[in-house]
Amino acid sequence: MRKTHLLPYPLVLVLTSLVFFYIAGSQGFDFNYPLRYEGDAIESLAHAKSVLRNDFQSSWYAPYSFDGYHPSKIVFVSIYQLLIKIIGLFTGGDLANTVNIYYFVTFILSSLSALYVMSRYGIAYPVGISLALLYSFLPFHFFRNINHLQFSSYYLVPLLTLVLQWIWSDGHIFFRPDTDIIKLNLFGFKAVFSFILIVILGPITSYYVYFFIFLYPRLLPP
Repeated sequence: MRKTHLLPYPLVLVLTSLVFFYIAGSQGFDFNYPLRYEGDAIESLAHAKSVLRNDFQSSWYAPYSFDGYHPSKIVFVSIYQLLIKIIGLFTGGDLANTVNIYYFVTFILSSLSALYVMSRYGIAYPVGISLALLYSFLPFHFFRNINHLQFSSYYLVPLLTLVLQWIWSDGHIFFRPDTDIIKLNLFGFKAVFSFILIVILGPITSYYVYFFIFLYPRLLPP
């Protein structure tokens, strides 16, 4: 396993920021106004407003109730909500600023997580940084933007591929592979990492977890 160096991470953070603001500037992106204000973006903004108001059974469906029974309706405590809430503390609860800054943060987190996973794969940092930037600035990220913030929040997906790689390499995450008798190993690094990752990702959107579950049995070694 390669030794992890810290210098590439602030570097990719700066590069991601520069690329984002270059693209945003060329498109006239203003943080003081919602990037989109039509279609599903209105629903995403309403969800964010609910988080900022601590109102998860919001009245914005009045006179009907809002139970959040839909993959895009985030009603669980998730990293999405946590980041929205933290950003809101610095923006004074301003909805447009909060959502736009969160959208920017998704680029940062996507680059950082992709770089980390590539370093775990043993990919050289110059190549890893380039690939991390490409991953962060996929057209998908711009197509979804704040219309579907839960899909733009794909910064945990690279970590899922790391779990899949562990499964492919030895097939043992929750069990000890070096014993004749099957024994649970629920407190090993891989087991704890995998469990926390699924718990964190699940409330954001079920789609990414679904594809993980779909791929899981197909990657088990014969």
